Amino acid sequence: MSKKRSIPWGEWFIPIIAMLYAAFTLTDQIIRGLPKSTVIYSVFLISIIIIFAVTSILKTWVDRPEIDMSDECRTRRRQVAKRIIFFLIWSAMFMPGVIYLGYIITIFIYLGVLLWALGLRPWGKVLALDCGFVIFVHFVFVKLLDMPLEPGILKGLM
Repeated sequence: MSKKRSIPWGEWFIPIIAMLYAAFTLTDQIIRGLPKSTVIYSVFLISIIIIFAVTSILKTWVDRPEIDMSDECRTRRRQVAKRIIFFLIWSAMFMPGVIYLGYIITIFIYLGVLLWALGLRPWGKVLALDCGFVIFVHFVFVKLLDMPLEPGILKGLM
């Protein structure tokens, strides 16, 4: 059984996404010409995000574990990588789905397929969680916060 010290790429994923999102947010606010106070507030929040992300990356680098490189472990890592790729592709399809199908239909389909793909097999459980989440989101955002969700093909019904 061979071992080597390495960092799983999943350990880098969240901090890098956080930093990219922070850069996108700041750039978007500057391009839109938002008030200076809003941009300064965002810079303050973004600096905290970047400090935590860099700290996380450095801690991961210093404390990198020994990774088991046996055939069984490699097979398991490939399976995990396939699930992550599926999640990324499925998540990328979410936004166009919201625009065309609407938020309620898209989140119902997205969450159902995602729960099933991640291993929640009894369809009854998947549908129950799915319906409960959709009702919860609709109640919180539409009823309590009075925030309209993208209706998509349900335009006129909502």
